[in-house]
Amino acid sequence: LLNLVDLESYLAGVINQEIDSRWPESAVDAQAILARTYALKRKEETPSSPPPPPKGEVLLTEIRDLLKQK
Repeated sequence: LLNLVDLESYLAGVINQEIDSRWPESAVDAQAILARTYALKRKEETPSSPPPPPKGEVLLTEIRDLLKQK
């Protein structure tokens, strides 16, 4: 499963999960800088497009198997 989000949404999610609202503003700023740097470095290292999904019956079988597990 691949969830594509824009950088700003990713950063908001990271900061909300990793920083307590009572922490100093400088801690929030530092976390934002680190998260942005990490995300941009990962984007640079990752191919520009995700690999194609399996085709045909293989994909249907994988979906059926996932549904059976629930």
